[in-house]
Amino acid sequence: INNEYPTSWWAPGEILDESVKLVAPSAGHYTLTTGFYDPDTQERLQVVLPEGDNMTNEWIELYKVSLP
Repeated sequence: INNEYPTSWWAPGEILDESVKLVAPSAGHYTLTTGFYDPDTQERLQVVLPEGDNMTNEWIELYKVSLP
């Protein structure tokens, strides 16, 4: 969080909160997603579900928004 709380410190079930300001280029429909990268290789990390299964994509959809 804010580049001061690395994921290696996170505890299972811990809830984290960070605010980020985003600027949309114009009116339209947008999907906010998140994912994580390996800092050494810059490759996306696989998303693993609580059951241990891998998701087919390497990101999680957070929210959809339509801007007039």
